[in-house]
Amino acid sequence: MPSVLAEISFLNNPADKQWLMLPDNRQRVAEGLYHGIEKYFQNNNSLTTDLVLSSKRDRQP
Repeated sequence: MPSVLAEISFLNNPADKQWLMLPDNRQRVAEGLYHGIEKYFQNNNSLTTDLVLSSKRDRQP
């Protein structure tokens, strides 16, 4: 399942915390994330990805 991890700011930073307290700023962040994801899928028609898993158990000595 595709996912996005977006670290917008840090709440332990007083300036970031104050910035995020404003609804307009949160809306701008949400719209920016939305448009970025939308643009990604418009430019990458394939929704498939290759998943490679490895673990010590899979490796031969």
